[in-house]
Amino acid sequence: MTEREIWRYENDRCHCCHVPSHKTFMIGLCDHHIILRSRRRCDDPYNLLRLCGLCHMAAHGQRPVPADSDEPAPDLTFANCLWLKQHEDPTLWHPEALEVLYGQPLPEPERPVEYFFKQRRKSTPLMTIEEILGEQDIQR
Repeated sequence: MTEREIWRYENDRCHCCHVPSHKTFMIGLCDHHIILRSRRRCDDPYNLLRLCGLCHMAAHGQRPVPADSDEPAPDLTFANCLWLKQHEDPTLWHPEALEVLYGQPLPEPERPVEYFFKQRRKSTPLMTIEEILGEQDIQR
């Protein structure tokens, strides 16, 4: 196994909302590059976050409007991604290496807005395939 595959295996939850990979239905977890690949191509685990599809969209400014709101959900900023890496994956928090990739001093890591943590508590997790198949057996 490569270093990245081991890192993926050990990080089976979204670093932002903590939804486990088996509850993300078909999308699974995405590897989000803190320093974007278009800027510097670096697939090392210290430059990656594991995010579910919705949090990954938020990190790219594409989060959909929640059904119960007229306001779009907040984005995950670059400073938020740095905070998540520092607190959720501390063994691979290497600000010096990220700064070299970024090419300038990093902004101060900033905790994501409470929205993401509220979503973690109130969201009903998606059912796993096993749970769906188990319910079908019960209904027969």
